[in-house]
Amino acid sequence: MLIYLIGCVLGIAFLYFGGGTLVDGSCALARRYHIRPFVIGAVVIGFGTSAPEAFVSVVAQWKGSSDIAFGNFVGSSITNMGLILGIAALLAPIAVERRSAVWEYSYLVFVSLLMAVFASGSELSRMHAWVFFGLFALFLWWSLTYGASDLNRDAARETGVQAMAPWLIAAKVAGGLIALLAGSELLVRSGVAIARQYGMSELAIGSSLIAVGTSLPELAASSIAAVKRQGGIAFGNVVGSNLFNLLLIPALALLIRPIPIGAESHRVLVPALVVLTLLAVPFLVKRNHLGRAAGVVFLAAYGVFLVFLFAFGGAR
Repeated sequence: MLIYLIGCVLGIAFLYFGGGTLVDGSCALARRYHIRPFVIGAVVIGFGTSAPEAFVSVVAQWKGSSDIAFGNFVGSSITNMGLILGIAALLAPIAVERRSAVWEYSYLVFVSLLMAVFASGSELSRMHAWVFFGLFALFLWWSLTYGASDLNRDAARETGVQAMAPWLIAAKVAGGLIALLAGSELLVRSGVAIARQYGMSELAIGSSLIAVGTSLPELAASSIAAVKRQGGIAFGNVVGSNLFNLLLIPALALLIRPIPIGAESHRVLVPALVVLTLLAVPFLVKRNHLGRAAGVVFLAAYGVFLVFLFAFGGAR
């Protein structure tokens, strides 16, 4: 047990270092190439911080643990909306640009509802995989086509980030991502070993412990970005990560084999995904702003999700 606790501590240290380095490098990238902070958060950081979810879900699916695979990519999306966005909003209010609130977040709502429709049956099939691939390609095309912004010059200047050479920007982004992946791997391995000693089901492990563990890079990146007043990066990281989780990762997993959907997923995971995704809509419509009140709401909703999860599917 001691070795696993040490692994958790080392994992947290890697995540803290990696999150700060990645945000600094990403801010410099946005400033140098005049890219919207949301796009940096959604594509660059979102892709990197979703790598643990992709690794865990694909490997679990390959080994036949579909409950862990499904629980991880859906549970990670729930964790991003409830725990991570909630903590980031509590640390510092997140200002969201109008374009992101209207277009990108609307796309996430659509994808979440589509996942709920597909998962309402008995399984996700390879046919669904091609739909997910197509929607993911559309997301990338939109982000890269409409990613430039002259306004980002002033926003980046306000952060105090100095001009960096391209090689240093690349080193910070790559180094931050590597540290985040190493930290999440340490935490997941240690946490799962501890959880299994207490008889938790694969669904509960995948959608809670592993989901939180693989989402820790997002937590580190979004929280640090919020504190540094980079709301676009913080919000973009959550939205982009969820789009990766709900489109690319299930598509890759479904190429291996179909994913059966059990009763616990129907009762808890899928409804929680829809509810937590829709929770942000009133705040974005009213103010384009996620303040501390929104953070409290997201965290409370995430707590309710955990209660229902362990009530309906916690034990093997």
